[in-house]
Amino acid sequence: MVKLKYKSLVTKETIDYYLSIIKDEDEKEDFLSTVSKFDIRISTKPVIKGLEFYYKMWILKRGTKKKAHIKQYFPLHILDKKSLLLSSLTLSKILDMIRLNADVSDNYEEYCELHLKDPSDPICRIDYLDLHN
Repeated sequence: MVKLKYKSLVTKETIDYYLSIIKDEDEKEDFLSTVSKFDIRISTKPVIKGLEFYYKMWILKRGTKKKAHIKQYFPLHILDKKSLLLSSLTLSKILDMIRLNADVSDNYEEYCELHLKDPSDPICRIDYLDLHN
């Protein structure tokens, strides 16, 4: 098994960048409050699994040993564009992923409505079950 290396997405440069584009002072305070509590690290290389690959992301709560991880899967055929892909997995997008995963409704139809998904789509139901369990 290959040991993955990680890089932090919560750096001074990243925080300064987001603070420069956030205009509302309350939003800036919320952002700083959130990122000061966590470190988010992403694997520097993809992990290939079958016909897909993923980047493993760790969310570590500062000052504790609590941590969780998420994986973002992509089809294997886009692996040759990985530098573009890795740069597109920004702190903002990962925070959105965390928010979506943390806000899973107990009601499947409500989940579909909130996430603009089609309740009749079997993939949507699989995604919901993955998130809900």
